[in-house]
Amino acid sequence: MIRVSVMYPHSEGARFDANYYAKQHMDMVREAFKDHGLVDIRVDRGVAGPKPKSPPIYACVGTLTFETMEGYKEAFRVHGKRLFEDLPNFTDIEPVVQVNEAVL
Repeated sequence: MIRVSVMYPHSEGARFDANYYAKQHMDMVREAFKDHGLVDIRVDRGVAGPKPKSPPIYACVGTLTFETMEGYKEAFRVHGKRLFEDLPNFTDIEPVVQVNEAVL
């Protein structure tokens, strides 16, 4: 399994609409990637950092689980541009993307 983490670093004054992201944007992702081995989608909104009263490191983290690396690559090759064009509808934060191999 391949897990793709799309992380939106928290910064003071940045805009992130978690409701739009979790509902409209992830519905677009699910529809676009369903035929490419997408298994699961998770959305986690940051609420706190590691120290007491510290802000979260990430405003939000989306995790997409794919059956294979090939499926992930094909999904983003075919649909990635259109999905990234939706970013201004929910954020002004540039996402950080990391591709992971599920170990557990």
